[in-house]
Amino acid sequence: MVWKKINPVIAQQDAKDKGCIQFSRLEGDYFSEGTLWFDDTSAGSARLGRVYRYTPATNTLELFYESTDKNDLEATDNITITPWGDLWIAEDGGGNDRIVGLSPDGKIYTFAENMMNGSEFAGPTFSLMPLPS
Repeated sequence: MVWKKINPVIAQQDAKDKGCIQFSRLEGDYFSEGTLWFDDTSAGSARLGRVYRYTPATNTLELFYESTDKNDLEATDNITITPWGDLWIAEDGGGNDRIVGLSPDGKIYTFAENMMNGSEFAGPTFSLMPLPS
């Protein structure tokens, strides 16, 4: 990835003219261990969603995952990191909304599926509080 200087007066058009990444609908983000993870709900060639990784220390933005099949990931929404290092992404707007896991090596798996029409998972999170003794 190469950062490009954009004219702030005409930022949107200038970025488009220079072939910059265009985000369509940014939804969830999570910062952990020096990395910002975020997703774009309807980005990608199949418009099913993308997951990005931004590392401020190196000023690096990476397209980490792009869904090409709605059975893998559809309509990315909220995002978090599990204690074991996988991303969990809540979908919204697809068929049966799910919480989908994405491992550090890019493997997708379904953790949970919501069978209630009109309902969605929102904001998966973890607590690191110790259990009472």
